[in-house]
Amino acid sequence: MIQNNKVVLHYQEYNPIIESYLSLPEFESKAADTLRGKRVTITTLCNYLGDAKIYSFSKCSPKDVTGYLNSISHLASSTKSGRLFILRHFFNYLYSQKITMLN
Repeated sequence: MIQNNKVVLHYQEYNPIIESYLSLPEFESKAADTLRGKRVTITTLCNYLGDAKIYSFSKCSPKDVTGYLNSISHLASSTKSGRLFILRHFFNYLYSQKITMLN
C-alpha cells in the first residue's frame, strides 16, 4: 500500500531481511534515492508475497516471483527493468545467505 507516496510494509516478518540487505557495505555510498528505490521494490515484493500468504523467502517459489512481475506489468518498461535488476541482486543476496534456494 502506498500512503503519501510512501510504501508501507504490511508483513513485519520481512523487515529484518530488508534492513540487513539495505545495510550491506556496498550500499554505503549510494544516494538516498537509490536506496529508497531498492526499499520500494523489495517492500512491494514482500507485500505481494504476504498477501499470497507467503511469509518467508524460504517458501517463495519462481511462480511467486513471476506473479509479482506480472502484477507490475502495467509500469513503464524502464521501471520494470530497474525493479528486475534490484530483485536479481536481492535474490542473489538471499541465496548467498542461504535464506532461499532461488538464485
